[in-house]
Amino acid sequence: RLPGYRDTDRVRVRILAAPVCPAVSGFGLYAEPERSMGTHTAPATEAGISKSGWQVVAAPGEAANTPLIDGKPSFWQGPFDPKNPDNNDIVIDMGKTTEISGLLFNPVYEAFVPGLITKYSVALSMDGKSWKEAAAGEFGNIRANPIQQRITFGQKQQTRYIKLTPRQLADTGTQVRIAEIGAF
Repeated sequence: RLPGYRDTDRVRVRILAAPVCPAVSGFGLYAEPERSMGTHTAPATEAGISKSGWQVVAAPGEAANTPLIDGKPSFWQGPFDPKNPDNNDIVIDMGKTTEISGLLFNPVYEAFVPGLITKYSVALSMDGKSWKEAAAGEFGNIRANPIQQRITFGQKQQTRYIKLTPRQLADTGTQVRIAEIGAF
């Protein structure tokens, strides 16, 4: 680990000792958060819209009183079903119809922590029953750089309910971990 961020146009890697002859087929250099040790959430780079009146109405495991939307330095953990991703739905009722442009996703702020979402889908609903997919994608490099992610819908959407579905984790675990969910 480097002691801080460096600007450079070249990097030299020297392998000083190895139990066998090393064979390097790829190399990557990533910015890791300075406070990557310990369990805590990253400071949000964007607060998003107010979560007053929001409620988590469904989540794998325990939905009631989840820290998914509380704005505090904590995290939620629940079971993950890799064979049936629809069992992983996290549904938030915003309490009223709101116009949003996307979702803010804060992973647990630890490098290489288990349970980080890499692939996801987001659906929106006015009634919590009839859903329309607003976005699907992948968080690139989230495992080494667990910072706030923006999921943009492309255009503003009127909705009351948000459904985030974790589709794949960075590891092969059976638990998903999320620090905070918001919207903008």
